[in-house]
Amino acid sequence: MAMSRALQGWTMLGASCPVDDCYTPLMRNKQGKMFCVRCDQFVVTEEEARKQQEEEEAENEAIEAAMEAEAQAEAERTRRIEQQFRFEEQAKQAREMQELEQTKAERTTAINGAAKRKIDNVVDTTSSDSDAEVNVLRRQTLAALYQKMGALTDSLSPTDHSERLISVAKAVREIAKAAQLLTQ
Repeated sequence: MAMSRALQGWTMLGASCPVDDCYTPLMRNKQGKMFCVRCDQFVVTEEEARKQQEEEEAENEAIEAAMEAEAQAEAERTRRIEQQFRFEEQAKQAREMQELEQTKAERTTAINGAAKRKIDNVVDTTSSDSDAEVNVLRRQTLAALYQKMGALTDSLSPTDHSERLISVAKAVREIAKAAQLLTQ
């Protein structure tokens, strides 16, 4: 058996098999692995076993790191989707508020035109109270819009996908439109 291995290009080594009661000289194949002809099995040295274990540990760590990175990416994606949803809701509320304000202004104009009264003091006091409320709401909405615009801008990173960049640009554009409507 040893001769047939030698004819295949294997080399006989000076080391013997570590199995109890074997003591057969080991042979090395062309790939560099040691083999016991009598036991008919490959022999792994402590150093090779240690290297193999280190490689397996490194591979496991790489897999764990990849899984953790994937989980973080998914969490970030979920956070961005939620943030985008909240932004769209705020923009929608701002548009609705603008429409409500516009309707209210039209209604006030219609009432003032139809009544043809000369008692401006009564109208001024009631409208000034509602105007103050509207102005407070307008300022709060503008602050929320600017805060959202800042958060969206800060959330961008150089590694973001082009679809994400387009989505953020559209969102910022909508915020700017809503803010412009509120400041008019």
